[in-house]
Amino acid sequence: MFKTSPAHTLHWMNQKLTTIWTVFSMTQLLNATAESKQCRKCGVTHPLSYYYKKKTSTDGHEHQCKSCRNKQAAASPSRTGLKRKFIWIKCTYGITEAEWYALLDKQGGHCACCPETENLVVDHCHTTGEVRGLLCNRCNHGLGHFRDDTTIMSNAINYINESLRKTVRS
Repeated sequence: MFKTSPAHTLHWMNQKLTTIWTVFSMTQLLNATAESKQCRKCGVTHPLSYYYKKKTSTDGHEHQCKSCRNKQAAASPSRTGLKRKFIWIKCTYGITEAEWYALLDKQGGHCACCPETENLVVDHCHTTGEVRGLLCNRCNHGLGHFRDDTTIMSNAINYINESLRKTVRS
């Protein structure tokens, strides 16, 4: 019997393991067709129709099957949306989530112009970019249509008051 050095034995074992791993990998590739893939989450091989499409992926599909993806999305749907909203607000207006909630508290939990509490948006000065407060969509659009011009707004108030006086007299 021949005596071998530990380094030679280690080299021989690495070659055998590499061969075994290659055969295993090739078997996996042969078993997987171009019309199926293995989900990285649950480990089950599904047809590609079980995966959402993803243009940036090498095979054009998500790495998780639809079932695993839907379970993941169901775990935190609203928080994900809120997180995106506040990232967008920070990038656009320069205020954090905490500052947004501080504005909301300062306004009593509603639009700065009316009692609406749903779907509040950040109102800002288009000249300076400074955040003025939170408004509902209607009030925000109204100010936008008046071009933030207080003279036009005063004229509109006078116009409405005149028409109300005429209605009362009739």
